[in-house]
Amino acid sequence: MNRFVYRTYFQRLWSRKQLPSIKVLALVAIIAGGTVITGVSISYSLHPHYSFRPFTSFFELVKFMQTSHPPMYYYDGGVIWTFTGGERQNLLSSGASGYSTTNTQVQGVDEPDIVKTDGTYIYTVGETAVSIIQAYPTETARLVSTIVPAGKPLNLFLFDSRCLVVISRVGGYWVDIGEEEWNHTSVYLPKSVTIEVYDVSNPSEIRRSFWLNLDGSFLGARLIDNYLYFLGTCPTEEDNTIILPHFTVQGQDVTIPATDIFFDSGNRDYAFRYTLLIGFDVTDSDPDISTETILGGSNSATVYASLGNIYLGISRYRAWTNPPQESTTAIHRFEINQGKINYRASGEVPGHLIDQFTLDEFAGYLRVVTESVIFTSRITADVFNLLQPPQFDQTQSSSVFVLDMQMNIVGSLRGLAPGEQIYSTRFLGTTCYLVTFYKTDPLFVIDLSIPTLPRLFGELIIPGYSDYLHPLGDDQLLGIGKDVAVSSSEDWWWYQGLKLSLFNTSNPFTPEETTNLILGVRGTTSPALYDHKAVLVDTTRQFLVLPILLAKYLDNSTHEPWESGQYVFQGAYIFDFDPSEAIIEIRGQFTHIDNSSILDEYYYGQNPYFVERTLYINNTLFAISTYKLTFHNLDTLEFLGEIILDTEFSS
Repeated sequence: MNRFVYRTYFQRLWSRKQLPSIKVLALVAIIAGGTVITGVSISYSLHPHYSFRPFTSFFELVKFMQTSHPPMYYYDGGVIWTFTGGERQNLLSSGASGYSTTNTQVQGVDEPDIVKTDGTYIYTVGETAVSIIQAYPTETARLVSTIVPAGKPLNLFLFDSRCLVVISRVGGYWVDIGEEEWNHTSVYLPKSVTIEVYDVSNPSEIRRSFWLNLDGSFLGARLIDNYLYFLGTCPTEEDNTIILPHFTVQGQDVTIPATDIFFDSGNRDYAFRYTLLIGFDVTDSDPDISTETILGGSNSATVYASLGNIYLGISRYRAWTNPPQESTTAIHRFEINQGKINYRASGEVPGHLIDQFTLDEFAGYLRVVTESVIFTSRITADVFNLLQPPQFDQTQSSSVFVLDMQMNIVGSLRGLAPGEQIYSTRFLGTTCYLVTFYKTDPLFVIDLSIPTLPRLFGELIIPGYSDYLHPLGDDQLLGIGKDVAVSSSEDWWWYQGLKLSLFNTSNPFTPEETTNLILGVRGTTSPALYDHKAVLVDTTRQFLVLPILLAKYLDNSTHEPWESGQYVFQGAYIFDFDPSEAIIEIRGQFTHIDNSSILDEYYYGQNPYFVERTLYINNTLFAISTYKLTFHNLDTLEFLGEIILDTEFSS
């Protein structure tokens, strides 16, 4: 019998008695003048504090849903989900021994990935199964066993070489059930996600120790020590009937009561789905299950976690209001501790979030970078045309906000890079690095040493942009992005080859790009541009490994910047770098593809022989695609061997 951790409504109120009331916050806002103006920020009114509380009954939940359903012209913006946070990047194992781990944003907060290793075994996700390979020593490398989970495997966690967490998806697609060629009757398989914990202390004799299934969608998860924190969304209606969120634990049904569901009584969230947070100990076969649930959120919300808090950011876009309004993001803080989850506070910031790196907790403050589109009315010359709808100009810019632990804005810096989009953000201690782009790439250095007074220190303007920033040590950054060609006759640009940049920020007022390396031509890409877990960096031995799909022009004629090259290679590129000497250069590359003619047939996520991840164990470098694992000498890149992960598609 599982022991579920629930508290009564009055216990919840008592546990939250330290939270200030909205009346107190309103009084403070009035006394403070209701504005925060710092640095070059633009004055704005603070948004009212969220009035988050649990429902008192299921009847109140039903009444709220029936009377507060959003108008059709409101819609939720899609924002990348993530679950990271803390003070500094986990810079991977160092020295000539050991093994690399998943490239995460925060040390101590593991992120789900398609590959995990403990230095002896490698666990990797395939199309329908998880392969377990005894990888080291390489002389005896072999495929030991496979795990077929309940659904399509998505991600893995590995704890202490004994607990493997497999997250898989079931349903969410149409199935043809017609028996005749002309009869194509289809049914929709409802979407659900399953968490399964396997005991892999003996990889030859694996057993499933725990499983949990949620009728809904997977948002993400993080592992802190031996505690898993999982987030998902659930529908609020089924067959036109309002339902409560529910899941099963090893076959036992669990329904979240209405009195355990938080909502905004001011009706400011327009995504009517349940967002469910679940925490438990992966080493316990009969764990206590801790949950928190809110009414609000969508299948793509932004989630950030430090070692002690989870922050859920829900961005709202109101494109069809009249007059148009600036988008806003609600941020909810949940305290986490040894698998337990407790709601603590909510607030709001102007603008919308871009990705996980736009959130960071440091020294008791949450720092947030948002992108805003601000609308201003335009007076037209045709004043006699009364039927003409109102016209508005829009200005896009970036902002930095600092929030206290009650989610009140205490500092801000607004109006950065008007007309430009955010491409990457990195918080390192009391400094924020921000890359925006429109024709050229400004790298902003923002000082956050005084939380109430964010200040813009320096700005660097260079061609191209960086999609991802990685710290290489004190005052040194690696940028991974694209080169661009700017049109001379049009207000436009064309993406070109992959660009690697080294930045020196020792003088924050005058940051500089010390060197760069451009690979390929238009069409060249890498999963590292949108997934930081594809990046392998060792700052001690100063090498970088990236999966790259390379495009080149195969003739010597002059090509226009909008012309894409032909794909000639996909595989792992290995680079050596030395920030102190401003050097970044190619050491070599290798591939899983024997016949280059198939390069044009697939894109990332479709070609099973595209290298997606790399890792090292001691002095051996491993490259992983869906169907193959190869291993190479890390220094010379000499091929040492391979293991076929799916014999049906072996070459």
